[in-house]
Amino acid sequence: MEKIAVGVATRNRPRMFAHMLESFLNLKWPDDSQIEFIFLENNHTLQIQNTVEDFKEKLFKNTGNIPHIHTTAVESRHGIPFVRNRILDIALDKGCDYLAFCDDDQTVNSDYLVELVRAAKVRSLDLVGSIARVETSSSASDLTFFQKLVYNELRSHQEKQESHAIRLHTAHKDQDWKPGSGAMLCRLDFLRQHRIRFNESLRYSHCEDLDFYYQVKTAGGQTGCAPRAIVYEVMPESRLSPTFQFKRHKNLTLARQNIRYAWGVKEKKVIRLSCTILGKLILGISRICLAPFNRGRSFTRGVRVLGGALGRLQSLLGHEDKHYVQTDGN
Repeated sequence: MEKIAVGVATRNRPRMFAHMLESFLNLKWPDDSQIEFIFLENNHTLQIQNTVEDFKEKLFKNTGNIPHIHTTAVESRHGIPFVRNRILDIALDKGCDYLAFCDDDQTVNSDYLVELVRAAKVRSLDLVGSIARVETSSSASDLTFFQKLVYNELRSHQEKQESHAIRLHTAHKDQDWKPGSGAMLCRLDFLRQHRIRFNESLRYSHCEDLDFYYQVKTAGGQTGCAPRAIVYEVMPESRLSPTFQFKRHKNLTLARQNIRYAWGVKEKKVIRLSCTILGKLILGISRICLAPFNRGRSFTRGVRVLGGALGRLQSLLGHEDKHYVQTDGN
């Protein structure tokens, strides 16, 4: 019987964490497997115990005799790489074969785990990415005009990314597809053999999963995606403001550029980024100016492009992403 760990880290998001656990109740389980849930609180004290106990009771009623084990722990060092490494260590110590990650601001579809494990086995993959969709925590009627603009653009962008991933997967060309979220599955024997861990220098940064991907590829690992393994990023209203999207895309681009050039050709960085920044500035301003003529559809794109231009400039100047110093959501 294979042991499959499902790891979730959370920090100051009790409602979102509980919502994520609710989606776990509908998960389908791979055949002949034991599930090891690992819940880690990134805080000084354990506050999620009651939520986890409630989840355990509901899960037992839903699944009956399917073997489950639960581990709940605290990681006091603030930062995503710290908690991911702690989850990784727990899974390795317990002799698990696979480890699937999920974020506390996400929910999963019922086939999430089955599809990830199937892809890893059938294609002998060492790292399998999932597809990320967006959904709002509020009804559409409660959103403001600008929140609707942002949400519709995020949905449109996500649908294009998903279609691209499906095309690559269908054509058997998804080996270079990079994970777009931290929701992914790892083959633990490979990680143990090559001593691969999350980069703890990226303490408050986006894209620790991208750096992890590059480590796997550099070690000769096989990677791909499972298009039917779906996670939903739950967007509270605070994330649907143009200001938040500008800052988020700035920080995301900053982190992505820093990691990309850390693993790539550094001497070309100044020339490439300088040309790209100028082009992005022109494109972003143009899209915002065109927004009144296309019912606002290009507004959010323009805001995100300008954020990306600033992120590239900050990367050129040697800045680091500090997006996760504070946790949004609830």
